[in-house]
Amino acid sequence: MLPISSFAPKYADYAHELELAEGNAKNAKRGIWSSRCQNSQKEGCLIKENYRKDTKTKIYHLPDCYNYDKITVNLKEKDAWFCTAEEAVNAGFVKSRDCP
Repeated sequence: MLPISSFAPKYADYAHELELAEGNAKNAKRGIWSSRCQNSQKEGCLIKENYRKDTKTKIYHLPDCYNYDKITVNLKEKDAWFCTAEEAVNAGFVKSRDCP
């Protein structure tokens, strides 16, 4: 997360409220954390990878997976995009149980 001063120095009095609002939006997957706001570095690569730091597991999600639209890719948290399942497996990811 960028420091509040990077965005709007004159609103420093509201920094705490802004951080709370950001956390709420992130937890609810709204705004830039929603599945509609994707950050794909490779055009046409639709396989979403999520690194779960609490369990240190790497899961990949195909477009036909049940929860695909709910999955967000956060490159700062070691998530990634891949073009093929083979790429994902070679990087240590396993297919989500929600996938056919």
